[in-house]
Formats: sequence, C-alpha cells, structure tokens
Amino acid sequence: MSNDQKPTDIINRFYEEVLIGNFDIAYELADPEYHSHTEKSEVDPETLKTSCERMMESMQDLSRKVLFEFNDQDTGIVVHRYWWTDSNTKERHSLRSSDIYRVRDGKLLEHWGMLQFDDPVEATA
Repeated sequence: MSNDQKPTDIINRFYEEVLIGNFDIAYELADPEYHSHTEKSEVDPETLKTSCERMMESMQDLSRKVLFEFNDQDTGIVVHRYWWTDSNTKERHSLRSSDIYRVRDGKLLEHWGMLQFDDPVEATA
C-alpha cells in the first residue's frame, strides 16, 4: 500500500467496482489469503467474487452513499447505505452496512461486516 493510500481507499474502490458489475476486482484487490469472518464461504478471491456475483443477481438501480470512514494503520471501516430495486419483485429496498477490513500490502485481507435493513418507507429516501 502506498504511503498516501488509506485502507478505506481500497475498500471504497472495491465496492464501487462491484456496483458496476466488475466482479473480477476481487482478483486485483483481495489478498490470496483473503477471508471473511462474517461471510464464512468467502475464503479467497475466487469465493469473494462468487459471493458478490450472487448478491448482485437481483439488484437493479443500485446506488451507494458512504456515511462514515475511519482508518487506523492497516484497518479501515466504512459505513455505507445502499438503495436498489429487486428485479424479481420490483420493490425498492435499502440497507446500511458497516464493513471492517484489515489490509495488507494494498490488498483486502480480512473482513467483518454487519447489515441493517431499513424499513420499506426509508427505502424510497
């Protein structure tokens, strides 16, 4: 990781690329030893890519807003909010996500995450 690149720079780049359907970003930004403590099936860049592909299958018009960021040496925290339309039901949804990553040599190494789905009324905000 360059001296001017913070962990949240890498985290935000990862999520922005996934939003536009670039799931191969997992190969570029995830350390070969990447693993998630939350999503137990994510144990390497390939399974991270697959997890992102599955998550995005029924999401249309997806947008994201960063609410908070924090960096401490090799750890970054990003709290963000997402809005999307379910392609199957056409219902609008939103959630808040808190993602903590440990970064090594400019790559995502470990992940902890929490999701909070909003009430349907908030999904239109």
